[in-house]
Order: sequence, then C-alpha cells, then structure tokens
Amino acid sequence: MMVFEIPIEVLDDIVLSLARGDALRFALTCRAAYASAVPAILRDVSLGSGASPTKTNEQLRSFCDYLSADLLQRASYIRSLTLTASIAPFLGTKDARSKLDDGSAGTRIARVLHHATNLRELNVYGAEDLFSRASPQFTAAVISLTTLSVVCFEDYVGKHALNALSEMRSQPTVIRLTSFDMPTCNSIPGRDHHPLRNFMHSLVRLTLINNHGLFQNNELGAAFSQLEHLILGGVQDIVDLPSMARAFPSVRKLEVYTRCTENIAGSDLWVNLDTVILDRSIPLARPVQRLELIGVEWLEEQLGLAVEMLVRLKPVVLICPDLSYEIIDLLAGRADGSGNPFRLVHAVCEYKNAGA
Repeated sequence: MMVFEIPIEVLDDIVLSLARGDALRFALTCRAAYASAVPAILRDVSLGSGASPTKTNEQLRSFCDYLSADLLQRASYIRSLTLTASIAPFLGTKDARSKLDDGSAGTRIARVLHHATNLRELNVYGAEDLFSRASPQFTAAVISLTTLSVVCFEDYVGKHALNALSEMRSQPTVIRLTSFDMPTCNSIPGRDHHPLRNFMHSLVRLTLINNHGLFQNNELGAAFSQLEHLILGGVQDIVDLPSMARAFPSVRKLEVYTRCTENIAGSDLWVNLDTVILDRSIPLARPVQRLELIGVEWLEEQLGLAVEMLVRLKPVVLICPDLSYEIIDLLAGRADGSGNPFRLVHAVCEYKNAGA
C-alpha cells in the first residue's frame, strides 16, 4: 500500500507520533508529506538560537514570515512554545537591530500568539528580563491567552514577570517559578492582590525554586484548595513548612530540595499528604505512605536526624535510589534500636541502583 492510500486521519495521527527530526525528514519527501507533517513540526516551537544576535534575529524573522503565510491555520498547530533568554532584546517596540518590515519581532510574535488557539504550554527563560523589555503588544498577547495549562517562568521571576502572570486569563494547572540568582520577589508595586490569586481554584502542581516568600508572608485570606503536588527548591531562600501547609492544605505529594526553618509542620497540617521526596531532613511530623530519600552524603553526615525523621514520618514504603545496603542496614539498626513504635523493617526498600 502506498503511504498516501492510508486515510488522511490515520496518516495525521501517525505523523504526530513521530519525533520532530523524523517528521522533518518525512516532510521533505514530497508536497503531500509536507502538508501532513506541518502540524507535527509546529507542535513544539522554541525561539532563540542562543548563538548570536544575528542568528536569533534571522530565526525570529523566518518564523514570523513562515507563519504569516497562513497565520490562522499554522498558529493553531502550536501546542508548546519556548522563548529563550536570547530573544528578549528583540521584543521591544524600538529594536534598532530588527529589520522586519511590518513591525518589531515582539509585535509579530504577538500576532502569532493571538492566533495560537491551541497553545497549552508556555516556557519563558530569562522571564524578568524578557517581560521588562517586551512591547505592550507582546505582553498583552501573553496575558490574553486562554488555553494555557502549563506556565514556566525560568531564571528569575521579578515584578514584571509576576505582573504578567497575575493578569493572565488562562487557568493553568501547572506553574513553575524559578529564581536561581535571587531568593524571591514578594510583591508587585501598585498591586493589591497576590500574583497567583487567579489560579487558586485551578492550580494542581506548583514548583518554586526560591520565591518561597510569595506564600510564606501572604495575605490571601484563602488557600489553594486544588493544589496536590508542591515542589520546593533553591539555595538562596529558606522555606517555612507550616506556612506552605496553610497556603496549600490539600497537598498529596511534597518534594523538598531546600533549607527549612525549624518550625514543625505537625499532624494537624497536610492531612492528605501521601508521598514525600527529599534530599535532607525536614521538620515534618506526620505519617506518610511513601518516602523517597535522594542522595547519600547528607544521610552519612546527618544519620541521627534522618532516623528521627523516619520515626516521625513512619513511611510504609521507603525508596532509596542512591543508597548502599550498608547505609540501609545502618538506618534500620538505628531505627529498630530507638525504642520508638516505628520499625524500619516494615518498610519496603526499592533499589534503583542494582550495583549498590
């Protein structure tokens, strides 16, 4: 059977399942293949070569020119859009380096966004720098998107990025905010409401790399009742678990990769908590179903604290991806000899490192 004797609906499904490189190679075989492969090629778009300003400008111009030829249809194919930090200088309204005849790159990309009716995921690197430079048209286009389910602002999240986030019309279920160079941005000048208030009833998963102060001193007056998965990380900020538990009372899965205050989150908090993943001892005092310990050095250095935490958490399943049998035996011996009702021998240890 020839390829194009296959029903078009079936062929489209097959092409959409191809890796991007395979879809591109298929598109080059003939005109019909190209037409069939375009949705797969435009499904995940990343703008910004990161090589040089000239190449970045050329990529933006080529992308805008290509989509403009059939903007309504082609923009609708985009499901995921990644904007890298290198495009920030080209998004302003007065970009001297832009040679585009019908407006700046920011204005043209704004047009694309207005027609990206099926866009589900937006990833912005260098988010604060990008939104501080972007034209009003670009920022307005991002805010006006209504179909986003995943929003990731990377590298640093400051007042400009938070301002755009606070006005978004979409109701994302997943948000990731990272600030690797600075601990946090606690407020938006001139704003009297929390930047994530609009997502209180939609947000299911939240990642905060630093930025913990957005919630530890918040005055929301209500909690994020739908959030089930909370990831806390960073080295510039210290997280207060009881504050997080009050802001996100329905968390079922908690991941902690950052320092914590000494304030203990007791059994009256996080009553639905089921799974905890961590790379250090944390002040959490309530039984959980599943506990995963990441890393070896901290356990060797803080074995006593780790045992105390195990006794408090009483996990049914203990997962130790990186630990040797010797460390597990040592943990079991310490826990069993502690005189506490919890016994590590009742946990199930799953070893992902077969050579341990």
